[in-house]
Amino acid sequence: MAGNPAAGAPAAHPVTPAARGGGDATAPLLSVRDLRVQFFLPEGVVRAVDGLSFDVFPGEVFGIVGETGCGKSVAMRALLRLVDPPGRVVSGRILWRRAGGSAPDRTAAGDEKGGGAGPAGPDGVVDLAALPAGGRVMRAIRGAEIALIPQEPMAAFSPVHSIGDQITEAIELHRGIHGGDARRLAAAICREVGMPAPEQRLADYAWQLSGGLRQRALIAMAVSCDPRLLIADEPTTAVDVTTQAQILRLLRRLRRERGAAIVFITHDLGVIAQMADRVMVMYLGRVMEQGPVEAIFHDPRHPYTQALLQSIPRLTSTPRDRLPVISGSIPHPLNQPRGCPFHPRCPHAMPGTCDTHVPAPRELSPGHLAACFLYEPAGAPLPTPPAAPPPCS
Repeated sequence: MAGNPAAGAPAAHPVTPAARGGGDATAPLLSVRDLRVQFFLPEGVVRAVDGLSFDVFPGEVFGIVGETGCGKSVAMRALLRLVDPPGRVVSGRILWRRAGGSAPDRTAAGDEKGGGAGPAGPDGVVDLAALPAGGRVMRAIRGAEIALIPQEPMAAFSPVHSIGDQITEAIELHRGIHGGDARRLAAAICREVGMPAPEQRLADYAWQLSGGLRQRALIAMAVSCDPRLLIADEPTTAVDVTTQAQILRLLRRLRRERGAAIVFITHDLGVIAQMADRVMVMYLGRVMEQGPVEAIFHDPRHPYTQALLQSIPRLTSTPRDRLPVISGSIPHPLNQPRGCPFHPRCPHAMPGTCDTHVPAPRELSPGHLAACFLYEPAGAPLPTPPAAPPPCS
């Protein structure tokens, strides 16, 4: 068994496709370290994201899975500094490698009105957590370098502006192309994502489109500025299985042709098996397990991952077979358990250990980590129990 990796640092990743825009293809495009997002409510503090660490490499699909309420979407919105009050990023680093490995513009080194961000590294890495959320550098990165495909298209599009106007606005804002040229580029991108008669569809409003066409329009807007990282938040949840298959094929083609990395968030393990290169399993804002998709599906080590996989219906199941389920339910955000967050539902929980201490991620095989006391060496000292969250002022 391998020893613990460096604190908070995921294990090394195999070589991925060449980084678009130059730079080292084996260096992370995005590195998140000990990210914590909390919501300060009158009733108390909600630890929505509680010490998240992971890397995303150029050209890969990084899957994030977990039950609803595990903090997947909040974590991704934190990357783009889109967490609304009373939530905020309270600690951690979000290290983004800008295009070409060149240093960010001067505003990233502390010239932004409303607060400095600290100097960027010589390799062009900037800490997004230190940038003002509404500052010029963050606005330039958001959409142009990192794009979000939100979960609900109807909530993402304005109901009073045509989809063409909204896609064209993004192109004009981030690519400096205006007027008819921007409109023609918008139509070309809509055609690329499989939208029929795009010149006519650009005049439509979101509410005039079917669910599948709305999803394609949303993907077109996300890729219109040629981002290097796409965050796809449950992009196939609200569509039928035929449309789902079409959208998954589209995302795979965009990844192949454009070279973008994709963070794919879903609760559907079947989709992750089709799409992802590596997978992170989340529960109550923490990483339970992380590794290559083959290891997660064929050698799951954390009891939560094992339970998720056992709950998938099998082709060999009969109508009378009882589907295995995970006992209990996710606790209320204001009533999170001490110790390992999964221990109240875990069949292997060890009293006096799992209910009092939080396990650190341990590398079990190259690139495969699990945060579980089942894999701690006998006699190893237990980590210090975490301090209680501060009271809400």
